[in-house]
Parts: sequence; structure tokens; C-alpha cells
Amino acid sequence: MLYHLIINTSYGYCAVIFTKNPFILKKVLLPEKKLKTIKEKILSTASSIEDKKNTDAKKIAFAIKNYFNNGCPIQIDRDILDLNNHPPFYKKILLKTAEIPFAEVCSYRDLSEAANNPKASRATGGAMATNPFPIIIPCHRVIKTDGSVGKFGGGSELKKKMINLERQANKLPPLY
Repeated sequence: MLYHLIINTSYGYCAVIFTKNPFILKKVLLPEKKLKTIKEKILSTASSIEDKKNTDAKKIAFAIKNYFNNGCPIQIDRDILDLNNHPPFYKKILLKTAEIPFAEVCSYRDLSEAANNPKASRATGGAMATNPFPIIIPCHRVIKTDGSVGKFGGGSELKKKMINLERQANKLPPLY
């Protein structure tokens, strides 16, 4: 059985989809301006029941809200993330992405090199496109080698805003 919790942030409505026993995070949905839109995305992603009381989900929701409202890093145990349905290379890339420091960026090429597969930049982009945990596994911190922002599930403008939010929180100049 899947459950979800909707989070109202300054960037819009996000959602987390999870199982309860044990608590496993299945997906994080990026901000949408309208509540109706996030509800539609939840329905299209998975059949789930709203649960506003789950303590573990509320901790994740607090971290996501604090990220978007105050620019605070999200620090959660990665063991609760369900990456089991990803091919080994994608899983490796996603875990490497999780290591990118807050407020820093790296290129698709740098990330594929860090995963010991320097010629796999395109496959790295493919792994980013399947990331079920944007924000938590910070694929928004992965940019093109030329410094341009590249693609992002929430759109390139949201990606730029998230990068600059983190840089502002670390008192660094904006990149975009």
C-alpha cells in the first residue's frame, strides 16, 4: 500500500509518496503552483492514500519545506530511498549525485567520471531523468560541461532557482 503527503512550500506544492511498514520513500514530486496539479500528478504516479500523520513522512516534509522556504540543506538517511528498480549504472550515478555538496554543481561528464565511466555522459543524463527523488538526490546540481543549466524534470527555470537558492544560503554569488 502506498501513501502520500502533500507539502506546501514557497515554491508551490510538493509531495512525497511512501510505504509505512517499513517506511520507504518511493518518490518525491517537485513543486507545482496549484494544489490541483500536484494532486493530479500524485494520481498519475501511483494509487495512494493521503497520510498527514506519518511521523517519518512529516520529517521528510519538514526538510523539503525548510529547503524551499529557507534554503536549508536536506539531510536524510539514504537507506529509506527505494532505488531497487534502477539499473546498476543508474543507481551508481544517483548515489554519486547524492554526494554533490550543497550549493555546488558538477557536470554530467564529471559525474560519469566520478562513477568510473568517463564516456557515459549521456547515460548519466538518462539516470538524472529517472531520479525519483529530486531535491533529496540533487540532480538539479548537475549541469552541462559548458556551464549551461541543462534539462530538469521541473523545468530549467526551477533548476536555476534551486541552484541559486542554495548558493544564496551559502552566501555565494548566483550562477544564473
